[in-house]
Amino acid sequence: MSSFKKYFLYIFKKTALRQAVTCFICVIIALLQINGWEEYYSPSSVATILGVLCMLIPILELAPFKNRRNLDSLFSLPVSRKKQALAHYINGVIQISVAFTVCCVLALIQLIAYKRGAIIGYFIAYYFLALVAGILIYSVFMLLFDQANTVIDGILFEILGAFALFFVAQAVRNVIGTVGDHPYPTYIIFDPIGKEGLYQIVKNCSFSIYWKDIIMILMWSLIGVASIIGYFYAFERKKVENVGGISDSFLGYKLLIPVWAYSLLALLGSFSGMIIFIYLSMLIGYIIYRRGFKFTRQDLICMAMTIPFCALGVAV
Repeated sequence: MSSFKKYFLYIFKKTALRQAVTCFICVIIALLQINGWEEYYSPSSVATILGVLCMLIPILELAPFKNRRNLDSLFSLPVSRKKQALAHYINGVIQISVAFTVCCVLALIQLIAYKRGAIIGYFIAYYFLALVAGILIYSVFMLLFDQANTVIDGILFEILGAFALFFVAQAVRNVIGTVGDHPYPTYIIFDPIGKEGLYQIVKNCSFSIYWKDIIMILMWSLIGVASIIGYFYAFERKKVENVGGISDSFLGYKLLIPVWAYSLLALLGSFSGMIIFIYLSMLIGYIIYRRGFKFTRQDLICMAMTIPFCALGVAV
């Protein structure tokens, strides 16, 4: 425990300046966005800040582990990998919580100044729920970034992973159609903290809302919890020799490239020249993944499955 405490205090002090700068930037953005709120306030401004923090902090926390020289030094410290993973996870949670809280306090002051008493209670309830949801979203990005062996790959994993389920859901809906008149979940990772997620539940003071909101929140909660477990599991088994090399994890390019490609193909609805563009994008994705034209049999099979669509697209 002593080694964990020393390590945590070390990284906490080391990132203190970063925390101050992050808070300052978030405050400036919040002040620019929250002026002139309308009577029916929506938390778009603070939600945007929270979403950006959830993506940015994992990069800042785990970037040192994408350098082999750093990793040799870090893993030689008298603290276990699990405790190192926990220290960086908690440090990230603290940085997100502090910056988001400061922005919400400013927002609350602004609401009081504008005499929006009717929605102050909603906003306070939203703050606590959004903070929990933000930590779960942050956990997903921690797992995605940790799956990469380089910083660039980690950033791409975060971006592609954030919208992967959205395109899958849209593709399935396009193929099987919709049922009923109720809107469907969009499955974007930031939805729970947006004005159509937790804030709607808070504002209605009940769960008597569209079932899509309940599905969305429950689904991302389960994914968030699973990501926390996955992050610690993967971090503990990280191999120094893989750092800087090809990011070959299952949750990385191996899964995200075909998911994006096939979802976009299904979304087209009819064959068109756009299929060629999707295929070329998939090809470029595998070149980035393999760092050249060193495709494996699995890569070739995944790309070959799009060729019939390309041929039909040209014919049409």
